[in-house]
Amino acid sequence: MRGLLFITLLVVACSGEVRAQDAVAGEKVFAVCKACHQIGENAKNVVGPTLNGLIGRKAGSVPGYSYSVANKDSG
Repeated sequence: MRGLLFITLLVVACSGEVRAQDAVAGEKVFAVCKACHQIGENAKNVVGPTLNGLIGRKAGSVPGYSYSVANKDSG
C-alpha cells in the first residue's frame, strides 16, 4: 500500500515537470500575462513592468516602472 502511494505521488510530481517544459502550453498560459507585461528584446513597461530577467531579480526593481511603495520595500 505504501508503494502504491509513493508511485502515485511520484506520478503527480513528475506530471508538473512535464507540463512546465511544454512550450506550447507555456505560450497559452502567458497569453493571460501579455495583457499587462511584455518580454523580449524590445519589451517596454506597459500596465505592468517587463518580465525580462524576472528570475533572481529583486521585487520592484525594473528601471522606469512606477511601483507601489509596498512593492519597492518588499525586498
